[in-house]
Amino acid sequence: MSSDLQNVSIFSVTSNIGQHIFQALLNSSVSGYNPSLTVFVSPSSSQASSFTNTVRILKSNPSDCQYLAKAQTGIDVVISTLNGPDFDVLTRILECLVDIFPMLM
Repeated sequence: MSSDLQNVSIFSVTSNIGQHIFQALLNSSVSGYNPSLTVFVSPSSSQASSFTNTVRILKSNPSDCQYLAKAQTGIDVVISTLNGPDFDVLTRILECLVDIFPMLM
């Protein structure tokens, strides 16, 4: 597999859907595909320590666009499973990402 889409960031990795996406990427059955994973968790999350040491874990506040922009450097794919009560957070993250990835518009 080519090196395209190797650097993946995931928001809401601890959600029901996020956990499955994370595990599918971490244990990819595609020969030669071993993506570099960056996961974003809330600063108050106690689950950050549950991830393997092969995963880049960032505790982030979605209102800090500069931090999110810096953290997305080199990222090829952004996955978010935020929903429901987290819709305002998702909207803020998307607003930040539009500045980084203008092709989203």
